[in-house]
Amino acid sequence: GFLRPREENQPRLGQALEAVGSHFGELSGGPTPVVLFGFSQGACLLSEYLLTEQPRCAGAILHTGGYLGPDEREWPDRGGALADLPVLMATAEKDEWVPLHRVEATARAFSMVGARVECDIYDDTEHHVNDNAVTRIRKFLRRRVSAWQASA
Repeated sequence: GFLRPREENQPRLGQALEAVGSHFGELSGGPTPVVLFGFSQGACLLSEYLLTEQPRCAGAILHTGGYLGPDEREWPDRGGALADLPVLMATAEKDEWVPLHRVEATARAFSMVGARVECDIYDDTEHHVNDNAVTRIRKFLRRRVSAWQASA
């Protein structure tokens, strides 16, 4: 589980984070900006990766996930790499797999390192991406594309 101590999820956790970094490195070398998107375990891995490594990217969508470990953590700002990073977070208020307090702590962590966080908490109990979230994700991606096109 993502709320277990990090050591208990090794060596797979280290391998998964390395794979995320490797794939992101391949994608970020191209001409198009990269927006990272993860749901559930993917959102947990991306939260941890982004807060730990703080790579430059065009945005992040983290649906029903949060950083790893049992306790809230402090995250150092690594030179403003996440400053103004648009981050969309969304989750059900009573998701059975990802507690709301961790999503909220993750949103605070991103804000503390300068990211611009939108956090949508919706009245639902299912562990899924609902229609409202799909609409918000589409809007978020359209804004990112528009921003990129305006700067190109």
